[in-house]
Amino acid sequence: MSGDETEHGSLAALKRGLRIGIGMLLFVGGTVARICGAAVIEGEISFPSPHMPGMLAYAFDVETSQRKTVAVGADQTHFSIEVPPGRYLVFLAPNETGAPDVYGSSTQYSDDQALLPVTLGSRGARVTVKIDDWSLSDEVALQLDHLRGLEAATDTAPLGAPRFSEYPIARAAPSIAPKLDLGGSPESDELRARLQQSLAGGPNFSAYLTAALRPCGEACERLVLIDWHSGKVLEPAILSSIDANLPCRGDEAVQFRRDSRLLSVTRAQGNGIVTEYYLWKPENDALVLTTEYRRSERQFCAVPPP
Repeated sequence: MSGDETEHGSLAALKRGLRIGIGMLLFVGGTVARICGAAVIEGEISFPSPHMPGMLAYAFDVETSQRKTVAVGADQTHFSIEVPPGRYLVFLAPNETGAPDVYGSSTQYSDDQALLPVTLGSRGARVTVKIDDWSLSDEVALQLDHLRGLEAATDTAPLGAPRFSEYPIARAAPSIAPKLDLGGSPESDELRARLQQSLAGGPNFSAYLTAALRPCGEACERLVLIDWHSGKVLEPAILSSIDANLPCRGDEAVQFRRDSRLLSVTRAQGNGIVTEYYLWKPENDALVLTTEYRRSERQFCAVPPP
């Protein structure tokens, strides 16, 4: 090989090496820029029951109104969202057909139960958010509806119907699950285990009660209330048989909230759908029917769940 060929070959090799080096630099530089340019929100989920449906995690920038989302699988306990630096409201919403209509978020417990924003002040910042409040007020739920871009008209309750926020209760419950008091009733070990398991998520109705459903036959369920103060198991006679066969929106057959004394039961009756509203009376451990609303099946099924 001549000197010119040697020089030409060395020069070509040098150019190839230079192109490869620049390409690697651009690739690595781009990756580093992407990683360094993002902040990260880490979410820890505490769901109030043993099974959590699939969710969608939201990070809403309060300054720019931009949203970032990430899918959260069923029973998943952690998630991660990359975002630009800023202040964010972080919350979860159901992402499965037929899943309960419930939001999860991190809140600061004040009179108005305001959402708690998180701040990521610089690139590369990380913050951990605990999603542990699944009993948000109607006002906060409407705020999250708005942040998600949902229309207010998707409210499924009849016009003029009682609202959970109208019957608040702040009575505290013990932090340790009570021992069940069945009053000498000869219930099966399977039912006892099922009721005990229902306590795992803490009180879910009227601050200190756990509401659960037990089977009472084909397409029939019975409401059971467990008092966290005494462990007493109550079975209101007025709701001893709940027809579980709704033509649509079956997850709305029984609805209640931890921070409210109101409970609703929706069932088919004749050619229509009736929603009954009951109020819990702590002074005598009783559910009292306050009002009911009737709709045609067409009207009931025409309103999509929010």
